[in-house]
Amino acid sequence: MQIRKVGAVLALLFIYCFSCPFFVYADEALTAADITYYSENYPPANYFENEKFIGVSIDTLRLMWKVLGVAEQNVMVVPWARAYVNTLQHKNTMLFSMSRTANREKLFHWVGPIYTAKHVLLSRTDFKHNIKKVEDAFRYPVAAIRNDISEIALLNSGFPQHNIAYLNDLNQAMQLLENGRLDLIIISENSINPIVSDNHFSRDKFKIVFTVNEHSNYFAFNKETSSEFIEAFKQAFEQIALEREVIRRKYGVN
Repeated sequence: MQIRKVGAVLALLFIYCFSCPFFVYADEALTAADITYYSENYPPANYFENEKFIGVSIDTLRLMWKVLGVAEQNVMVVPWARAYVNTLQHKNTMLFSMSRTANREKLFHWVGPIYTAKHVLLSRTDFKHNIKKVEDAFRYPVAAIRNDISEIALLNSGFPQHNIAYLNDLNQAMQLLENGRLDLIIISENSINPIVSDNHFSRDKFKIVFTVNEHSNYFAFNKETSSEFIEAFKQAFEQIALEREVIRRKYGVN
């Protein structure tokens, strides 16, 4: 009699488990359509031109979506600091593009590299001071995007934090530099010409005074994203190797 009761209980439990929606969905594979995508306005990686979101990173991602068999997905274009925190804290999120550094290495899953960026100190051409090493810039206010690789690069170099002017986007930084309210900004070398053009400034008004570092940029996923999906995403990235080379040439990056 006891055996019959146990058997009945197990049978009911079996029916419940396989009829419960949790068990149905738990076995479903994660797809590219289930990811929340974050980015920022930062040329030439990702930026708006004639109201269209373009750039080396987003163009690459669009091709990968096709390989993965999903329609073009919505991208949340927000300030970098917000995108970074959301991707760090929430499962099944991705931020592009992000520089892969030692401090960030274990915080995310990485797919790439998409392209390589050189970060430089940019000044106006009337800036007369010689900067032969990063310490020579310590006395001047420098604009940097909060939580961006530019801020990290400055802090890692020992740059005094009280001399960092924290901003939300590069357009604001370029405007403050142009009107003389700042002497220096840290920026990706590849971003200079698009930002100058967007603000209708003359490129001759600015000069690079020092190269701070060089980093490769990646698609960065929240650490809890399934390893199976990350592997599929990596395979899609590899499948478009020739197309990625064409995209890099189009935007003038390596």
